Amino acid sequence: MPTTAAARDEIKRRVRKLKQAEIRIRFGSPGVPRRPGSPLVWDAFFDLDGKPGREARYHLDQLASMDRSAYAEMVGTFFWQVYFQLCRETGRVLPGLFDPAALARLGLPPTADRSAVNKRFRELAKTLHPDTGGDAERFIELMEQYQALVEP
Repeated sequence: MPTTAAARDEIKRRVRKLKQAEIRIRFGSPGVPRRPGSPLVWDAFFDLDGKPGREARYHLDQLASMDRSAYAEMVGTFFWQVYFQLCRETGRVLPGLFDPAALARLGLPPTADRSAVNKRFRELAKTLHPDTGGDAERFIELMEQYQALVEP
């Protein structure tokens, strides 16, 4: 069912509030100056204008078709990514905090711990290993992703 213009405007308003929250979290904290041109996580997550060639995880049409639980999950993933970016920018290394984008490539939620990462790696390695009929290039990519996650 197509969404009305008013519903689309409401979605845009909510998503723009997420952008304001990210700016307050990342650049409103003491000791974290906003550098000109520093990219926002929001820019990689959302495309509300539908401009061609823009790479974003969620477009306005996708947001409009989400149910409440999918929207809540998307917001949670967004804030995990913002939190991770803030930790990287401030030089805080927290044990057990993994890059949410790397976890997503492995099919894991942003809250995954080390045991979940290891378990998923083993599952994928069994199917992608060349000795079991898997693709060697994809297996090498998996190894690189895993090493980037678990090695500091």
